[in-house]
Amino acid sequence: MSWETSHRPQRGIRVASPTLPGEEETTKELLQTLLLRVNSIHDEQIAFKDTISTWQVSVSEHAKSIELINDNLSKLSNKLDELLSENKVLTSKLSDCEVRLNQIEQEQLRNVVEIRGIPTSDVEVVDSLVIATGLSLGLKVDISDIDYAFRVGSRSVDHSSRAILVRFTRSRVAEEFVQLRKRKRNLYLKDLDVPHLKPYSLNPLIYVNESLTPLNRKLHSIARSLRKEGKIKFVWIRNGKVYVRKSEGADRVQVNTEEDLQRVK
Repeated sequence: MSWETSHRPQRGIRVASPTLPGEEETTKELLQTLLLRVNSIHDEQIAFKDTISTWQVSVSEHAKSIELINDNLSKLSNKLDELLSENKVLTSKLSDCEVRLNQIEQEQLRNVVEIRGIPTSDVEVVDSLVIATGLSLGLKVDISDIDYAFRVGSRSVDHSSRAILVRFTRSRVAEEFVQLRKRKRNLYLKDLDVPHLKPYSLNPLIYVNESLTPLNRKLHSIARSLRKEGKIKFVWIRNGKVYVRKSEGADRVQVNTEEDLQRVK
């Protein structure tokens, strides 16, 4: 075998490239750096998974809390509906009781009439004033027709007019007393034959009305205001009850509450 043959590289055998000085150390350091980075990324992935797991637990707990809150809100809403329904029933019952109580109070004022416009006097006899008012209306009132009669309110120093409250013993007399005043267009103080009031320095109108409970008085006042506004046409009182009629030919409505007036207008 010749020298050329013995030193020629055999086919299939790879000859390693020669390594430069320091290159091996650099490669090791690079591999270590990469390994550390890989390990760091792995640790970060684990931490991130733990964080996600914690968030999932937290979200799940919040979801349960929200579900519980929604359930409680639903129960509260149902309870509120029950209370509102109960309140509506109680309000209706209370309104019915107030109407009934007002009717009882008005019944106690049956045959009671109010006379307004007659000045007070230290020497007056109230029964005589009632009789004189009846005569001016064309109605003869006997002393036996009067159950009681008195001035309403405290005595004033200037003797200004205070209403007279009179209860008649018979409903016919009370009704006729009021109806005759309604028929008479104007009734003035000078129309009364009352000697102790002469000569008349003033000549006010004399009003005669059925005595009403505070509630009926309020309802009557509201109804009259609605009539002035043109929302209803007729307002009247009969036997202590307030009635209205929206227009000609409309049904008569008895007013027991303010809601009745709201429905009419």
